Amino acid sequence: MAVLPDDSPHRRGRARLLGLSLLAVLVCLGVLAEAFHLAHRSTLARIVLEAEVAARSRALAVESEFAKQRAVAAILADDLQVRDALAAPTPAATAAMSRKLDRLQDETQSSVIYVLDLTGTAVAASNWDEPDSFVGSSYAFRDYFTVALSEGTAQQFALGTVSHRPGLYLSHVVGEGLGVVVVKVEFTAIEASWAASADRTFVTEPDGRVVLASLPETRFTTAPSPSAGQLATTVDLPSAGWALTLFTASAPALESAVLATGTAALGLGLLAFG
Repeated sequence: MAVLPDDSPHRRGRARLLGLSLLAVLVCLGVLAEAFHLAHRSTLARIVLEAEVAARSRALAVESEFAKQRAVAAILADDLQVRDALAAPTPAATAAMSRKLDRLQDETQSSVIYVLDLTGTAVAASNWDEPDSFVGSSYAFRDYFTVALSEGTAQQFALGTVSHRPGLYLSHVVGEGLGVVVVKVEFTAIEASWAASADRTFVTEPDGRVVLASLPETRFTTAPSPSAGQLATTVDLPSAGWALTLFTASAPALESAVLATGTAALGLGLLAFG
């Protein structure tokens, strides 16, 4: 039987075919890798952009409510009826003020509005006719009272001593220290809309304490860190001094990349064997 020499045309042809096959495999692998990375980067960029838009939209909703209720406190602090009732707190004057606060609370959708005298006692409140009326209760221990008297305005996020519901207390001194107007804001509707989303949202104070959250059980805890597979987007809320953070799943980017790679592999297979 004849033996072909090592440099025979037949052997060289086989080597060339093998080399071309290896090159084709490498090219295909390169195409698949590029398809994976392009799809992953593209989808991840879209997820990041959508998260930023969502975070800014949610921050705007909180800021808008904050600004509205802060304005309510400022306007009431300059209201002549409020000043006169604090200067001369007769039963008729404080009762009329309570009715006015009741109407305003209904119009502005605040949780409750009340007026404290210099001792920190509520002399009028929007819930004056309810079983848990604030009228006659003392809030002298609250920071929103003491700070407002000394600095003019204050804010404090805390649990209500009567309602036991969390909320933001916005306060404003009346006149030249006649008393303090307090507006309590609850963000129940906003938090409920966050909870309906797959994304996790929470708002923190400068010290990192959570005050608003899509998961109520995380309120008043330290801000969590994103877990594996989550992207964090943070937006400042300058008027409140808070920060809103949104956790978004990054898994769709990987899923998109795998799908794109599979599609590219199918296309290459059809080209090769079609």
